[in-house]
Amino acid sequence: TFSHSALLQHLNSIAKEEHWEKKYEQEIIIALLKIELLQEQENGAYTFSHQRIKDYFIAFYMSTHPFDAINLFKRTSVLPLYAGLLDNPKELIYTIFAEYARTANHEYLFLAAKCLKEIKNINWSDYQGILHALLNIYNYTDTLFYPHWYSLREIFYGWNEPYIIQTLLTFFEQCEEDITPRLVNILYHTTIALDDKRMQTLRNALTTTSNKHLQYSIIEIIGLQNDTSMVSELKQFLAHDDPILVC
Repeated sequence: TFSHSALLQHLNSIAKEEHWEKKYEQEIIIALLKIELLQEQENGAYTFSHQRIKDYFIAFYMSTHPFDAINLFKRTSVLPLYAGLLDNPKELIYTIFAEYARTANHEYLFLAAKCLKEIKNINWSDYQGILHALLNIYNYTDTLFYPHWYSLREIFYGWNEPYIIQTLLTFFEQCEEDITPRLVNILYHTTIALDDKRMQTLRNALTTTSNKHLQYSIIEIIGLQNDTSMVSELKQFLAHDDPILVC
């Protein structure tokens, strides 16, 4: 939080560096307020309110200073941005993953994965443990699974690394004998069409299972894949007016 005079002082410094005309300072303040980068307080002071950009500046500051594991978890929203700014984020991600191993708190596992999503040209052999831990969540029993599903789906959504896509598909194929709604939902995270073998796995599961959640998940996948070969079978399921399937 800073005063109006302090804001003008900052703008004056920038104006000199960028060779702006001083008369534009007030117009800049109005623009910053309009886009809600700044908010004006009742006492006439201003606060920098854009959390994402604020987090980036904090991450940028951290990236120019020695790694400090002690204060690492005081502001976790900064850490994925921080990881993306580091030349070698391995120590950071290992430290976060170690906290997950120590506490069994999945938020640390998801945080490590979010850091990985910010990194380009990943050497995946360094991070097999994290990916394995994420995939194991799909094998939880129902009572343990549901609190983590949406966080997990958010992690994988849009993660279009070829290695990630292939790992998800391979994991699905390895679990064909014990297919579950969680495993079916893995297919949501791929950007490629399912081949005949994978589609046949889903068809078989749909006709043999009595698990309503699994039926619902398979119907969603078949719809996404534009598979019209099972229209009659799907109509039979929907004809029962089961709330889970109808929704």
